[in-house]
Amino acid sequence: MQHTDIDEASVTAEKTRNPNIELLRILAMLMIVCSNDIADGNYFTEKNYAVDASLRFIKNFGGTSDALFFGITAWFLCMAKKPTLKGSFKRIWKLEWQLLFYAYPILLLFLILKIKGIEDHNRAGFIAMGIQTLFPTLSGLWWYPTSYAFFLILYPWINKGLRAIGQKTHGTLAIIMFAIWGLIPYFLLDMNISVWLFIFLYVLISYLRWYRNDLLQSKRLKINLFITALCIFILGTLIGAKWLPGTFNYTLLNNPRYFPALILALSLILWATQREVRESNALEIVTHKFINTAASGCFAGYLIIVHPWVNGFINWKFHFALELSPFHILIGQLLMPVIYLSIAIAIDLIRQFIFSFTVDKFQAPLFERGWAMIRYNRLAEKISLFIESAASSFETSGNSKP
Repeated sequence: MQHTDIDEASVTAEKTRNPNIELLRILAMLMIVCSNDIADGNYFTEKNYAVDASLRFIKNFGGTSDALFFGITAWFLCMAKKPTLKGSFKRIWKLEWQLLFYAYPILLLFLILKIKGIEDHNRAGFIAMGIQTLFPTLSGLWWYPTSYAFFLILYPWINKGLRAIGQKTHGTLAIIMFAIWGLIPYFLLDMNISVWLFIFLYVLISYLRWYRNDLLQSKRLKINLFITALCIFILGTLIGAKWLPGTFNYTLLNNPRYFPALILALSLILWATQREVRESNALEIVTHKFINTAASGCFAGYLIIVHPWVNGFINWKFHFALELSPFHILIGQLLMPVIYLSIAIAIDLIRQFIFSFTVDKFQAPLFERGWAMIRYNRLAEKISLFIESAASSFETSGNSKP
């Protein structure tokens, strides 16, 4: 997601973006694009083992991209001093406007394609998509923003609860969760790509951030994690391409909750945070500014290609590309995601420019008025008092000795 933190310290950090972190955002989005184009994880040429293994290797980073993208956000969220429900809804409100910018034009585009006879969605399909487009976050038009929004609503209490239980209990919880959902493959165990995935990742990351700074500063750990993950990915890719072609899409490797994706994502985050940011000359300053600007628009890559109709249209209209020679398919798989993401970033930079003199002028005041109306509603006040009372009771019981 486009990174915008909630408390004052986080806002300050946002204004001084770390180009290493922002480069990771771009890398994560590039992985997402690679794993969602026409040659999905089940595709094999069955003509060239080297090409098939290379395609599988590229696709297997789809799980890492989800873990990495949210992991970066959680890395900053867990350090907020006093996260509030208002702050969470303000973030969701801003995200909703970005989703609407893409949802409506995409629906309009497909309506034009329907009139031109280029695509074949029926009337019922358009009505259903139209309803989803009205409220893209609430309707789950894209799974990531919806899950992220629900996480933000729970986030203040998750943060408070984890702080209250202390280091030892938090560490035990993180180990148990990692053992259940990070090590046991092939069984969902009620963990899918949803808000529960984000809670799972947040428990792990917040523990490391709050209590294990010694590990986060370890360069040896960073290297060992990266090498271990890379070896697992290479070995799994070679075995899968040889003996399990076309049946290994959602695997131990290509899943954001399994340990190969988790340790690879963590090693990359450690690289970004440990690496010193230098701006000793004009070239470095310009390069960092370019990276930060590109990262601010990279989420558009996800919103466009993962839109269910766009993704289906790409697979339908561009499937002929998979009939090319294996070598050309591999070259296309390496080049097209870069070209596509570059275009998506350019589109979002245009969106940001348009928003700067339109939406950004009124969305913050409109949110404040709406929040005030809800906050001082009698029913809302009663609910708020009940929640605060329950939270106080929880803190009291947590601080009392048995």
